[in-house]
Amino acid sequence: MNLRSFFVALSRIFVLQTITANAPALTAKLASDRFALALTTALGLQSPAENVLISPVLAQAMLTLLSYGADEQQAAALRAALHLPPGERKQTATLNMSLLLSSAKTLAQQNVHLVSAIYVQEHVLFKFQKEFSEMSTVHFETPTKMVNFNRKTLDELNYWFLQQTNYTSGEVIQTELAELRDRFILASAAVLHAPWAVGFNVKETEKLNFFNDRTKHKLVDCMFVTHKFRYADLTHLDAKLVELPYANQTLKLWLLLPNELDGLAQLEERLLHEDLNKIEAQLSEQKIVLTLPKFRAEYNVDLKGALSALGFASIFDGATKFTHMFTSFFNTRSPAVTNVPHKSVWRVDEEGVAGSEEEFSFGGFFRRPLQLVVNHPFYFLVKSEVAVLLAGHIVNV
Repeated sequence: MNLRSFFVALSRIFVLQTITANAPALTAKLASDRFALALTTALGLQSPAENVLISPVLAQAMLTLLSYGADEQQAAALRAALHLPPGERKQTATLNMSLLLSSAKTLAQQNVHLVSAIYVQEHVLFKFQKEFSEMSTVHFETPTKMVNFNRKTLDELNYWFLQQTNYTSGEVIQTELAELRDRFILASAAVLHAPWAVGFNVKETEKLNFFNDRTKHKLVDCMFVTHKFRYADLTHLDAKLVELPYANQTLKLWLLLPNELDGLAQLEERLLHEDLNKIEAQLSEQKIVLTLPKFRAEYNVDLKGALSALGFASIFDGATKFTHMFTSFFNTRSPAVTNVPHKSVWRVDEEGVAGSEEEFSFGGFFRRPLQLVVNHPFYFLVKSEVAVLLAGHIVNV
């Protein structure tokens, strides 16, 4: 380990201690939860017939960083859209969010790749300010770069994302952007493939029907496990929730299954007003026979439309001036954000560090385990103690 890597590791340990001890971190987590629900709901209702996967904490971190480059009044409006405390100044809000993102990455322990970068078309009249670039690179691990957009450049940028995600992200920035001028891009990628704390038996995996809606279904690989999971019957949401821990014990999958085959849209609308902490308080251990599809999902999206609907239209139409992001000559107007490409990849399979162990008890002997069959569209959150790392819905497997 070189000296820089050592200090980065040391700083992340400090960050983890800080974020779990300080009140501002708790506020940032609450803001992260609310933004996660708002963003995934917007995308889910916008794309009801396709899989939606997004890293809310990564998107929120990039937008918070963007607000750091605006003046205080415009930054306050962006913080409000991010659900951040209105009383916080932009320096405080930005540093708190950088702590949150760094802690989320630390807790993920290489099981989740969260990668981001800011690219702006080369221009002779302005460049990134040194202070902003340092904040972006050091605190958010988000490089800033002035580039000449063409197909060769985009190939190089996409290859960088491939390297950062252990060659799993695929194309993040669409090649058609090479044909457009004056690009200002906030690019990001999230990749998750991690072993479960309790794995599924590969030999038991078999084909079962997955219902896309009440009329369409297809045979897919389905996995089986019997184990004590945390579970809640969320009657007010007309859905069931099961929590599946990943092997590192810091990441957990919340799988919310609507009671009705076509209940996903209603569930997403209701979740928008929920408090994840209150939902978590309803969880309790229960022995479950779980049937879960095996799949790999990819999602490419430009977040511009969803973010505009959530209160960020000013960063796209030029109303927000990034006076603290760019150094300009002759009072040149700073550019507006043109694209927010995001790529997510999520792989769900049998791999786990331990098999399910049956624990005998006289009480359990007379109590039948709950049968939970995930055979239709569902909503999900992959979360740690500090943030939602991946969220969305799965409608096709």
